[in-house]
Amino acid sequence: MESAFPVEPSPSPGSGGDAIEHLRSCVRGELAAAEAYAFALTVDRGEPDREQLAWCQRSHEARVHLISEHLRSLGGEAPTSPRSIGRVVGIGPRNEERRDPSLQVLEAYENLRLRDYGRDVGCLEGNTQAFLANVVFPAQLETHRMLQLVKRHRASATRAL
Repeated sequence: MESAFPVEPSPSPGSGGDAIEHLRSCVRGELAAAEAYAFALTVDRGEPDREQLAWCQRSHEARVHLISEHLRSLGGEAPTSPRSIGRVVGIGPRNEERRDPSLQVLEAYENLRLRDYGRDVGCLEGNTQAFLANVVFPAQLETHRMLQLVKRHRASATRAL
């Protein structure tokens, strides 16, 4: 089954250049995720779970800094612009059939980050592999979990109406 997300080729493990390119991709993805949360927070101004969404945004922003530092320690330079949100998850106008299009976008990003980090851990070696497995991936699991809680809360609130 073909993924709804564009898949960037996975370089083979080995050279430091591979780790640098993987980490650059991670930074772009984290920047895009933080931007998606910022967008959702402007759209969903009255939602009671804004603090949870803001927490997720701050977590993605913190990962930008952590990954950028690791990237610089390898001699790489961190990108400053994100992946295109529309290209990755297909943001479109609000659709009345969908209750929370912003949550759908955020979920797409959380799933994309999980998939990418799972792939990257298997493709990298040494300190970079340990960094992703022990620092970045657990933080990604937490934001994914938090967003699932927000989704369940909103779904139960909608059913209660």
